[in-house]
Amino acid sequence: MIQIGSIFILLCVASSILADKSGLAHGKSKKFDVKPVSEDKAKEYLQTFGYVNPTNLQSGGAAGGFDLLKNAIMKFQEYAGLSKTGVLDTQTKKKMAMPRCGITDEPMALTAGGPRAVTRKWSRNHITYSIDSWTPDLPRDTVRRAIREAYDKWSAVAPITFEEVSAGQGDIKVKFGSYSHGDPWPFDGDGGVLAHATMPENGALHFDDSENWAYKDADKIGGYDDSPYILWCIIFSDYTDLLAVAIHEGGHTLGLEHSRDDNAIMAPFYARFKN
Repeated sequence: MIQIGSIFILLCVASSILADKSGLAHGKSKKFDVKPVSEDKAKEYLQTFGYVNPTNLQSGGAAGGFDLLKNAIMKFQEYAGLSKTGVLDTQTKKKMAMPRCGITDEPMALTAGGPRAVTRKWSRNHITYSIDSWTPDLPRDTVRRAIREAYDKWSAVAPITFEEVSAGQGDIKVKFGSYSHGDPWPFDGDGGVLAHATMPENGALHFDDSENWAYKDADKIGGYDDSPYILWCIIFSDYTDLLAVAIHEGGHTLGLEHSRDDNAIMAPFYARFKN
């Protein structure tokens, strides 16, 4: 029998498979020119996503705080594939405005944030999930299909199986919610953070129901390539593809952290396009 540690290694390798984002886009699509976040929002972003500890920032004094902030900006710029200037320039603030996953980029063993920040793995290779709340954007059968397909992608690359069970009974509990929705990490409304999840074995996968969710809908998403290795999310107009986001967040529920490769399925940013 294959060992649990070997399964985790296979998942890590699978997560590095590059997803050709252009393969999902058809026609005359082009990236949105996003509006940069404000300087205050940029500093808040660096704290939220693990680039600087807010306690250290407050206790470092003016000079120390400046150095910590500069280092945090440079870490983010490196992570995002930008020039490491240490300055909150327009390109940096535009990158921060992109739709993204709500999990931290820089792992930090924080108290309330611990379950999301520490890499762990499941102690078994058969995992159950339950869908505990729903979105009005899609029929329930469609939501079920999307979550099933997302986990099937991971089953295809590692000897791990998934089974949907009754509401409230799953190892991983899937739900849709808006703003404050029962965990310490409230959503931020339309755009921004689209979803978040917890690491094993704290199984939670939450989607922001302020988004307009679609499922492999070419009319709403602007074209769709169903290749099994094109796993990235592309958002067209006001719609977000549930399957692609579920694949990424499903990786977190299996213990995978974010990738620094902007093309990888576990990269934190979602590309936004328009027709």
